[in-house]
Amino acid sequence: MTTADAERAYAITREAMREYVEQTWGPWIEADQRERHAPERVNPFPTLGDVFSN
Repeated sequence: MTTADAERAYAITREAMREYVEQTWGPWIEADQRERHAPERVNPFPTLGDVFSN
């Protein structure tokens, strides 16, 4: 994943999910979300164990 790919993926996620994140967990904190979506933390092929272990 390139830096440009990561930025685009993050922008799409932010636009699609921000409202739901704020309704569920409170304010969208940009620094926290960027850390959660850092390219080195993103697994492009998650398993159910990956999904439910967070």
